Amino acid sequence: MRFAPPTGGERAALGVPAGVPVAGTVGRLDPVKDHATLLAGFRRVLETVPEARLVIVGEGEMRPQVEAFVALYGLQGRVVLLGERLDVAALLPGLDVFVLSSFNEGLSLALLEAMACARPVVVTDVGAAAGVVGDGRAGLVVPPKDPEALAAAVARLLQDREAAGRLGSTGRRLIEQRYDLRETVAAYLALCRGADRGGRCS
Repeated sequence: MRFAPPTGGERAALGVPAGVPVAGTVGRLDPVKDHATLLAGFRRVLETVPEARLVIVGEGEMRPQVEAFVALYGLQGRVVLLGERLDVAALLPGLDVFVLSSFNEGLSLALLEAMACARPVVVTDVGAAAGVVGDGRAGLVVPPKDPEALAAAVARLLQDREAAGRLGSTGRRLIEQRYDLRETVAAYLALCRGADRGGRCS
């Protein structure tokens, strides 16, 4: 399986020092991904985990707005915008927590990839995400557009590494049991090509 648990050294690719708590997300910078709630929530995470970092992987029409929110909330130096990347499989294992903040979502490929990397996840209760994760099994489920709930869930997993590890391991087992990730990725990319979109579609 191409997406696998961390083996060490992934932090260098993220641009985050080793030992620093890091949450992150992968996906196009699109309104439905609701990066505004993600950033508002992360500002609250810093109240309890002040050394934390947030990594955002992806590119899209909302980049100017994302950059504006980073400035508005005073998150410069705390948020890393990596843009479009082709090495997502090398980046995901470096995250301590994967976050999906969408207010509208089908089945997120990035979510499956993060779970395959044994990353604990925080997801909004939209689309298929909650069913895939199972609240408390592979991650935590929060209401959409609720920065306080998202912040509490992310901070909890950043602080409780033992619980985060258990959730991540469960997520990896669920992926192995339920999905052939290679077939899922192939089908998803075929769908993207059919929609005539460039780059990652998650």
